[in-house]
Amino acid sequence: MEITLPSRPKDGPSSPKLCSACSQLRLASMFAQETKQIPMGPVSDYTDPNCPFCNLITKSVRQAWGGKEDPVADKDHPLELFIQSRSPLSIKIDGHIRHPEPRILLAVNHKPAGLHEARGVIRQVDRVKDRFIVAEIERLPDDTSKESSYVVRRDVGTRVDVDLVKSWLNECSGKHKHSVDGKTVGVNNALFEGGFRLIDVKDECLVTVPEKRDYVALSYVWGRLSTILKPNEDTPDAVPLIQATNANVKALGDPKALSPANMSGMKMAQTVLDAMDFTRALGQRYLWVDTLCIIQDGKSKDGQKTEKDRLMALMDDIYNNAVTTLIAADGNDAEAGIRGWGEPHRRGRPIEPTTVVDNDGGQTLRLSICPPSLTEEVRQSKWSTRGWTFQEQHLSRRCVYFTREEVFFACVDGQRRESYYLSSKSADKIELRTGPPWWTNNLRHDPDPTPYHYLGDPSVLDVHDYQVAVQAYSRMDLSHLSDALNAFAGVFNRFNKAAGGGVLSLVQSQGIPVQFLHQGLLWFPSDGAKRRPLEDGNFSTWSWASWIGAAEFVFADSAWLSRIISLAPTTKGVPFHTAIPSWHFGVSDGSISRFWAPNWQGSAVGDGTASPPRTETPKTRGVKPSKGGSATYLDGKLGVSTATLRENSSPRGPEVSLGIGQLGFYAAYLLSKEVQLAAKKSPKAERIVTMELPGGHHGEFRFDDNEARAITEFVLVVASDTVAKQPKTQSIFLGVSTTPDGLSRRIGIGFVYYSSAMSVEEAVNKPAWEYKQFKLV
Repeated sequence: MEITLPSRPKDGPSSPKLCSACSQLRLASMFAQETKQIPMGPVSDYTDPNCPFCNLITKSVRQAWGGKEDPVADKDHPLELFIQSRSPLSIKIDGHIRHPEPRILLAVNHKPAGLHEARGVIRQVDRVKDRFIVAEIERLPDDTSKESSYVVRRDVGTRVDVDLVKSWLNECSGKHKHSVDGKTVGVNNALFEGGFRLIDVKDECLVTVPEKRDYVALSYVWGRLSTILKPNEDTPDAVPLIQATNANVKALGDPKALSPANMSGMKMAQTVLDAMDFTRALGQRYLWVDTLCIIQDGKSKDGQKTEKDRLMALMDDIYNNAVTTLIAADGNDAEAGIRGWGEPHRRGRPIEPTTVVDNDGGQTLRLSICPPSLTEEVRQSKWSTRGWTFQEQHLSRRCVYFTREEVFFACVDGQRRESYYLSSKSADKIELRTGPPWWTNNLRHDPDPTPYHYLGDPSVLDVHDYQVAVQAYSRMDLSHLSDALNAFAGVFNRFNKAAGGGVLSLVQSQGIPVQFLHQGLLWFPSDGAKRRPLEDGNFSTWSWASWIGAAEFVFADSAWLSRIISLAPTTKGVPFHTAIPSWHFGVSDGSISRFWAPNWQGSAVGDGTASPPRTETPKTRGVKPSKGGSATYLDGKLGVSTATLRENSSPRGPEVSLGIGQLGFYAAYLLSKEVQLAAKKSPKAERIVTMELPGGHHGEFRFDDNEARAITEFVLVVASDTVAKQPKTQSIFLGVSTTPDGLSRRIGIGFVYYSSAMSVEEAVNKPAWEYKQFKLV
C-alpha cells in the first residue's frame, strides 16, 4: 500500500536532524532493506535550508535540470517527488541470492529538461512513463565502523591516477579469460604489411612500422576547427591544426617534428598532445590518431583507392589491434584536451558526506549522492553522438574513458572505475549494477550496463548483436549525411567476416550482412526519423541507412510490436521460417551474386541439379532449426507453395539484371486489393494502420512515412509461431510499390496474426498467394 506523507513545515532547526516531513521517511530502514515506492508530495515542500535531506533533494533536482531553469520553484509545472530503495548488488551466499546495501532512489514525475537518451527501447524500463530518477543516494560506513561494504567508495582527485589505469590494463591482459585464452579477435598482422603509420611519442614524430607493434589508439571529437587543409570561415584568425598530407608527411617523420616547439604557423590539437603524454605515462611508445596517421588529402585515380580509402575500410582492424583505445569523452572538439590529464584539470569528486540524524532510532547516517555511471556520463557527451566514434568504441578490445569527473575502463570481462571498487568481502558470486538505476521493481538484470559492446570474434556474433549495433548507430549524428554507410564500415566488416569475409561490399549489401538479411530487412524507422535525401548517396529503400534517425527491428524489443512476436525467435527459441529462399545482389560487372536464406541452404532443386552454394553462417541466438524445415511449416500452416518458390529461386529460375544496391528475390505476395488497411483510432499513431486479410486474419501495418503510401504488393518475408496460445501463427510482410518498369520500392512493414479457423487442407480462409520475381531498389 502506498503511503502519503504529510506536508512539511517551511523551516526547521539548524542541525543534522531531519525536518518533520523528511523524518517520516525512516531513512535508516530504507538503507537496511529494500522498500517500495512512497509518494512524497511536491518538490516545493522540501526546501528547508536547515534540513540536510531537503538540501540533498533540491540539489539533486536542480542538477538534473542542468541549471537551465529552477524546477523547484516552477509553480506552473509542479514536480511530484517519489522515493524507494533498491540494491545495486546481487550476491550469492551459501546458495541464496541476496540484495544487500540498498541505496535510496529519488524520482520526479516530469522529464528533466535536456535529458539525453541516445539508446534503443528498453521496454521493462521505458514502460514507466512518469518516473525520472534524479538521484541515487548511498550510505557511507561510519569512520568507526568495523564492518566493510561490498562496494567501497573512494575519492577521485583532480588528476587521473595513471597507476590505477595501468593496473586495470595489466589485470585485463594478464588475468582476464578473453585475453589469456585469446577469445577476442587476434592481431591482424596484414595491417602492418607494406608499413603502418604511427606516432612515436618518445621521438615525437611519425614512423612507419613494417611489422607488429603494440600501440594505443585515440577516439575523440574533431569538431569545427580550422585545419591546414580546411580553414574555418567563422574563425579566420585561428591557428590551423596540423594534419598529415602528401606534402608534409615525410617532414613529419623527423624527430621532434610533432613537438609544439617546432610548429610554425600551425599547431597540434590539444587532445592529441594529451594523448601522446598519457601514452608515454602508460609505458607505451606508439599512438594511432586518424588525422596524423592517415594522409588526409589526395583523390582516387582510375579506380585506385587512396590511402585514406584503404585505411577507412580497415577501421575494425586498427581499433581492434590496439592495446587500448583512449576515449576523450568530454569536450566538443579536439582542442578540449583529455579531462583529468591535461590543463585545466577536472573538478574531481572527493567524498563529502552529508550527516543526517534519523529520527527512527536516532541513527547518524553519512549520505552521499552516487556519482553517475559510465552510461550516464557518456550519454551527456558530444563524443557519444557522433557516428564515426561509435565504431571506434565497439571495435576496441579495451577502452579507457576520460569523462568529466573520473576515468572508467571497459573490456569484455567488465568495467572498472575510479570512484568504486569491490571489496574482498566473502561471497560465492557478486554482481554489481554498472549502468543507471531503474525504477521498476520487476527487474533485476541490469538492462543498460554500459555503452561498450565489443564486436569481437566474428564466429560468435549473431543477428541480435547486429540489431543492437544498428539501433545504437542509427541514433548517431554525422557531419556529412552521405557517410551513413561509410561510418558503419568497420562494424559491417566485423559481421561480414562471419560470413567468410569479403562476401559482399558495403554498398552491395547496404550495410546488412548477407547471413542476417532475412531479419536485417525487418526494420522500421522510429517516430521522428526522416527519409535521407537521394543526393546524400546511393541508399536503397530496403536499407535502414536510407533514413536519418533511429531504426528499430521487428524481432527486437520495441515500442510498437507485441512481445509475443518480437521475443518469439530471439529469446524463446521459437523456430523461425524464411519465406524467401534466396537473395540476388547486383555486382559491378552486371552479373548476379546469389545467396540462400537459412533453412533453404542446399535445398534440392528437383531435377538432379547440384545444390546451390552454401553460405556459412554463425549460430543465431535463440533461433532453433525447425523440425521438418521451413517448407513443411509454410506449406502446412500458410498454404504457401514452397515448391514454386524453390523452383523459381534455383539457378535455372528467372534471372534479372541488377545494379549495385539492388536486391532481387522470388517471393510469395498478396495483391494490395486482397488487404484492407484502415486508420487506427489513436491519432498518435498516424503511421500505423490496421491490416486485415480475407478469412479473419488481422494485424497492423506501419508506413515508413506519411508521403509514400501507394502499395501494390505485400511480400511475405518470414513466419513463425508466437509465444501465446492464441493467436498462434504470425508472419511479417514488406509493403512495396512496383512501377511498370518492374522496380519495387519499400513503403513499410506489417505483421498479421492468422485466424485459428484457417485450414489449409480444406482450403478454408487460405490467403490468395501469388508469386513473382521482385527487384527492390
